[in-house]
Amino acid sequence: MRQSLDISLAAAGRVLIDHHDETLALVACHNGRIRYIVRGEGFPWIDRPNGTQVCGQSETARAFASGAERLSPMTEVAAIAWTRAEVAELFEQVRIGRNGHSLTLLCATLPEDPNED
Repeated sequence: MRQSLDISLAAAGRVLIDHHDETLALVACHNGRIRYIVRGEGFPWIDRPNGTQVCGQSETARAFASGAERLSPMTEVAAIAWTRAEVAELFEQVRIGRNGHSLTLLCATLPEDPNED
């Protein structure tokens, strides 16, 4: 999609967040520090403000530590790496690009609402 529309990876990520049925968020970082966060509808609050270092428990931190430009596999991570909200499962995939830039895709499985039938 990104190449055919000639848009940036970050712009493509924002479109994905806005139009996907999953509960997603996108985190843009530079040198392991959060630049901005885009949360899709229903995604829990992310407890790390802009300018702070990503949590060491995150796949993003591990990817930066490896020092290689790469795309990680989608990996389950501890929800506490990104949020204090109750999350049944949290998956993370990160693309480490040039000059210390990265984009992290987060996908949350939220607990079932007991009041929902």
